[in-house]
Amino acid sequence: MTVVLSIKLQFKDRSILVLPRKFKSIVKDSLLQTVFFWWKTLLPRHWFPSARAAYHHRPRSAWYLRFKRRTGVGQGRFIDLLYTGKTRRWMTHAPRFTGTSKQATVRMDAPQYISYTRSTHAKVLIPDMKRELTEVSGSDRAAIVAKLQLELNTRVKRLERL
Repeated sequence: MTVVLSIKLQFKDRSILVLPRKFKSIVKDSLLQTVFFWWKTLLPRHWFPSARAAYHHRPRSAWYLRFKRRTGVGQGRFIDLLYTGKTRRWMTHAPRFTGTSKQATVRMDAPQYISYTRSTHAKVLIPDMKRELTEVSGSDRAAIVAKLQLELNTRVKRLERL
């Protein structure tokens, strides 16, 4: 199972799409650095105790919460997206970053169960973990924009010095 997050640039002025090759490479590198920043800094916040409110996780059932408190491993007893830590280990190791001058993507491996939307044993809806893991909060969005602006400004200034 692969989880994908993309950051895409949309230009209001179409004439900017016909850019010199050097600038396109600067935009591509900046987008890749921004996606790396999301993966390294913002993705781990999804496994913090405060993530339920920040990323609007679907409420878990009382039965599931009792079961999780009894059988969860470590922090997995208290944090929504954590049970044994398998998902966190898989998603924070060996990501694949790809990009163009218009968008950058990170692909992360994850256990198959994060795509389940129904329990296999009962007709009970379970949370959409894939959506919860790739959710971007307002503060995350601001941090991503600030990082992208910083990367672009830094690279353009470096180019001007040459």
